[in-house]
Amino acid sequence: MNKAKYLVPNFFTGLSFAMGLCAIIIMVHGIINPSYSSFFITAHRSLIIIAGWLLVWCVLFDKLDGFAAKALNASSEFGAQFDSMADLVSFGIAPSMLVFSFVYSTQGTWYSSNKALVIGSVLFFSLCAAIRLARFNAIDVEELAVWFRGLPSTIAGALIICSVLIYAKYDLITQYPAAAYFLPGLLVFSGILMVSTLYLSKLVPRKSKAINVFQIINIAGAFICGFATLFPEYLMGMIVLYLSVGFIYGFMKRNLITADAHSAKQPG
Repeated sequence: MNKAKYLVPNFFTGLSFAMGLCAIIIMVHGIINPSYSSFFITAHRSLIIIAGWLLVWCVLFDKLDGFAAKALNASSEFGAQFDSMADLVSFGIAPSMLVFSFVYSTQGTWYSSNKALVIGSVLFFSLCAAIRLARFNAIDVEELAVWFRGLPSTIAGALIICSVLIYAKYDLITQYPAAAYFLPGLLVFSGILMVSTLYLSKLVPRKSKAINVFQIINIAGAFICGFATLFPEYLMGMIVLYLSVGFIYGFMKRNLITADAHSAKQPG
């Protein structure tokens, strides 16, 4: 039984990894045949958009993985490494490829004129995600129990994924051609945040009951909308709100966080 409990978080990690790969495969099909349609896949829900929602599911399964590991006390070195490998695929490579496939399949003329910008931003984001994950595994995670150092790859990926879903839902590039530059720019900006040393507050229980209730309600809302493939605007709003508040709070507390981390390294 002691060993069996480790299967639960690793099962969710495996699902996230598999869905990330499936999403990339679907993107390739979407590039090859962007006009493909069926009963479920229509002009408003293309293969690229299906891939995007699969990546949203990857985010949710990644959170279930962490929740299961804590609830069952089933954290392990293998699980940590497996999770990082899955994160690199699902939140490092797949989101940047989602931007590439979306722009390539819907804005071919613009892509041809800005090929270097798009490909460069895709490579930059994926590289930053790899560096971020390697750095995370190289430090003592318990040093910063309630803080992230830099933007986690999962949230960076979610930010990119939701942006593409909103762009597709409202056809923003067609209405505002200059908006096409935003997605490559967001890849670069998110990549910089991932490897930055800015502090971001984690979603942990707080002393305020009101804040805890707010967190629980919105986490539940994110799972409902995510699995139902509805309201990417809500998901994006929650991400932006969390990052804005979390980074500002981390900036305000940076001296205390640094001092606590330094004292934790001292012997005795």
